[in-house]
Amino acid sequence: MRRDADLVVAQVDDACEMRALRLRRVEPGDTTNRRGAARLRLGDIDLIAELIKLKRPTFDPAAQPQMVLVRTEGFCVNYRDMAIAAGATHHQSGVIIGSEFVGVVEEIGNAVPDLHPGQRVIADMQWPVPRCVDAFPGVPTNATSSEYLILHWASLAPVPATMPNASAAGFTLSAQTAFSMVRRAEIAPGETVLVTAGGSNTALALIQASAARGAKVTVTTSRMELEEFLLSLGAQRVIYLDSGRGDLAALADAARPTGGFQVVLDPFADAHLPSLVRATAFFGRYVTCGVADQGWPLPANRHTAPAHLPELLGMLIAKNIRLTGNCLGLRADLDAAIGAYLAGIYRPIIHGVFHTETLQDFVDLSFLPSNRVGKAVYLY
Repeated sequence: MRRDADLVVAQVDDACEMRALRLRRVEPGDTTNRRGAARLRLGDIDLIAELIKLKRPTFDPAAQPQMVLVRTEGFCVNYRDMAIAAGATHHQSGVIIGSEFVGVVEEIGNAVPDLHPGQRVIADMQWPVPRCVDAFPGVPTNATSSEYLILHWASLAPVPATMPNASAAGFTLSAQTAFSMVRRAEIAPGETVLVTAGGSNTALALIQASAARGAKVTVTTSRMELEEFLLSLGAQRVIYLDSGRGDLAALADAARPTGGFQVVLDPFADAHLPSLVRATAFFGRYVTCGVADQGWPLPANRHTAPAHLPELLGMLIAKNIRLTGNCLGLRADLDAAIGAYLAGIYRPIIHGVFHTETLQDFVDLSFLPSNRVGKAVYLY
């Protein structure tokens, strides 16, 4: 969910008190090349990602009784920020980015329950109904790179003391989504589960969450170099599949013992649904949380809806397959993920940690195609 306020960049003056990562379009003659700046090309658009200084927001506990002032210690960006980056081409002052974070509570409003100054927190992205009527549902801000954030208490969750900042900064989005999908799929111990898009952040979480329920997990991926790593997360078998094309014989073989996969967990329905319905068991549960290429700019070969939609719907109906769409999750799902982390059966996958000196690497890994596995995290 986009907050228009997130697109407003404050004017820099001599009273600068906080940092933020801004994306802006490169203007003719712009030769910016300094510490704390990185170049980025998306499609035919040249952008600069730069750490800028802004005035720290003012906080009044009496006037903002439900709000919390958080000092950001780390953040990461993902596919959502790709779409937000498009705004950098339309706003002269650019856009502040960031979807996930870890921070420390600096001050709390007079009516804030449970949280206290000095406590580390991450975002609670409960969707679609917020935990409090006057809080935003879903992603609470699109500007988590801001070094200070003012957020509703219901959009925050405490971080366990044993979770390092690098793990916490990229925890919420994948974990809350994956544990929601697994819950809604009603996975029972011993059931056969197929997880698609094995190199994606969501799939890395889904593999672990499914295995934690005692499922027999098969994973498809277009990156077979990840096979050993995916097996280490709890998969029992890894099969090559790329946009519905690949080792379909191996897929059929893996599905055969139960007459098809009893559960399919698919981050990219438009890429996989048409071909995987055939591999789904009668009365199977197919849960998906998105479509391929959700970023920007859209590639020329973007996946489109299947040409034989009536045939696809007919197969879903004939096999009594339950198709479920999933966006984010509940606070209970985030708590379940944190509990699994504390139990040692779930961990967020972090590709690397970056700072000012490595900002170009952070930007490249976050926005451009790469061999990245897991999230790139920036720590202040």
